[in-house]
Order: sequence, then C-alpha cells, then structure tokens
Amino acid sequence: MKWEGVLYGAAGFLVVAAILAFFIWRKTRSAWTGYVEDRYVDDDDNYTDYYVVFRTDRGRRVKIKVFEGMYDEFRPGDRVAKQSGVDWPNKLP
Repeated sequence: MKWEGVLYGAAGFLVVAAILAFFIWRKTRSAWTGYVEDRYVDDDDNYTDYYVVFRTDRGRRVKIKVFEGMYDEFRPGDRVAKQSGVDWPNKLP
C-alpha cells in the first residue's frame, strides 16, 4: 500500500509528459508559407516577450514567441516559409 502513491505520481507524470510531447511534435511537424502580418513586444515589469504574427497562404493566423534577435529579422510583409521539423520559419528571398 505504501507504493500506491508513488505509482499514481509516476502515472500522472507520464501522462503530462506525453501531452507535452504531443504538442511539441505537432508544432514542429507543421509546414506552411505566408507572410509577416504583425509583430509586437509584450513588456512586463520583470521580462520582455517578443512576438511575430504570421498569416499563412491558407489564411491561418500563427503567433510565435521569438528571441529579440529573431524579432529584429522579421518585418511586416516579409514572405516566410516554415518547414516540417523546424521550429522557426525562414525568410524567403
């Protein structure tokens, strides 16, 4: 009976880990082309988040949190392509 709590804890951990792995896998397997629609900075008291908003050629809106250096790379109107297996879209010439 004393191992019952350990087993429930391990099972709960595995369920949460599986859910997180599924969402990460789903994000990296997507592939699309589109353009930069908008970008903005969410400046809180303790930290700053940088976001770039893309519009795919199929009309879907995709918002991605990026690093400051990557934020400076993207400008509204830039054409981009996101390949399957890659986390970030790349600018197209």
